[in-house]
Amino acid sequence: MKPLLSALILTLALVTATGPAFSFSTTSITPPLTFPEEPPEPVTKDLDGIDK
Repeated sequence: MKPLLSALILTLALVTATGPAFSFSTTSITPPLTFPEEPPEPVTKDLDGIDK
């Protein structure tokens, strides 16, 4: 009876421990990187007119 109970407890412990291991999120440890948008090109005026 004791080996059967030990095997059951060990099996349940392994099954329940793998759930959080696969759903662990590291966003609180390392936040996602965001980059600022590039500023638009300045409008210049050439001899031909306005280039955009």
